[in-house]
Amino acid sequence: MLQVSIPYHPALYVPVALLQAGLLLRIVAGDAWGVVIALQVGGAASVAGILLFALLAITLTLRARRAARKEAARVAA
Repeated sequence: MLQVSIPYHPALYVPVALLQAGLLLRIVAGDAWGVVIALQVGGAASVAGILLFALLAITLTLRARRAARKEAARVAA
């Protein structure tokens, strides 16, 4: 695959929470109670969680690479 390691950061829990909240909303309010808008909002929350994870993964990876390059330049100097 891409062979890119994503450094851990507590902000990565936010997309997980969005995915779980979206799923809970779709199951409880959407499927169990028949509220159609809950299905739509829950789906949108899930999409937002996935997009947020991708954005965070890219940002954290780039920040880690930049820090590693900066450290390597500092050690070499």
